[in-house]
Amino acid sequence: MAIANLRTAEPAAPKLWTGPTRLQFAADVLQRNLDAGHANKSAYIDGRGVTTFGQLADRVARFGACCAPSVSSAKSACCSR
Repeated sequence: MAIANLRTAEPAAPKLWTGPTRLQFAADVLQRNLDAGHANKSAYIDGRGVTTFGQLADRVARFGACCAPSVSSAKSACCSR
């Protein structure tokens, strides 16, 4: 007499994330605030002072230019600060 397989299939785990597979959270938060007209509002406050969303966007753009492998002239301009 064969023993019946009593093991049932495991239910699939609920899908918690339905957005894009590659999320750029920081870029998304920054762009949403710029689009909402918050360029002059505080993005964060630290021991050096207040940084606005506009200033942060500028820093992100300069840093991105430094990281781009094909942009050699931008590296000297953005990394000098």
